[in-house]
Amino acid sequence: MSAITVDLSMQYCGSGTVSPHVLAEAETLRETGRLPFMRLTIGQEDNLIAASTATIRKAALP
Repeated sequence: MSAITVDLSMQYCGSGTVSPHVLAEAETLRETGRLPFMRLTIGQEDNLIAASTATIRKAALP
């Protein structure tokens, strides 16, 4: 299975530091047929660094 990005939006909310580790969490909000709607957050401890939403189209490999 491969995928094509239909829509992507990124909001930068703050800055991170070299340490501690940065944590990225992705979740599927809804999925209809070949279109998953996703949300991603990137943070460090209690500090939100960035948030993103995306719509992806699933495509079969040739």
